[in-house]
Amino acid sequence: APVAEEPQVEIPSNGNGHGENGKSNAPVWNALGNVFFKSGAFDEAMLAYKKALELDAEYGIAVHNLALTLAKMGMYQEAINLYQKSIELLPSRIEKATSWNSLGNTYRVLNDYSNAALAYKAADGLDPENISVEAWAESGLLNSRRV
Repeated sequence: APVAEEPQVEIPSNGNGHGENGKSNAPVWNALGNVFFKSGAFDEAMLAYKKALELDAEYGIAVHNLALTLAKMGMYQEAINLYQKSIELLPSRIEKATSWNSLGNTYRVLNDYSNAALAYKAADGLDPENISVEAWAESGLLNSRRV
C-alpha cells in the first residue's frame, strides 16, 4: 500500500513572517486543521485551513494542506490548482518536493500519467534522497488510484 500522506506542519524558525498583522494565528489554525485531517474530519479541516489562509494568504503550508484535504474529498482540480500555488509559496526544497509528490498523486488518480510523471520527476529533483517515488515505481503503485 502507498505511504499515507500527512498534512505538513510548520518547522519553527526565526523570522518566519507570521508575526505581523494577525498572521501569527495562521499556524494555530493550520495545526487545528491537521488535527481534524488526521481524525478524518475533512470538512472541518478544510474550514480550519481556509481560516489560516484568511489570516495569511501566502502561508504555503496551509495551501498545501488545503489541497491535500480537497484531494481526499475528491475535489481534484481544486487540489491541483492549490498544489501548484503551494509550490510557489513554500520556502524549502523538501516542502516543495512534498507538494510536487502530492500533485503527482492527484494526477495519477485522474489517470493523467504524463503530468503525474512530470510532477514526480520535479519532486525527485528537489529531494533526491526521498525514496518513496522510486519505491512506488518499483512496486507498480504509480498506476494505483489512491491519493
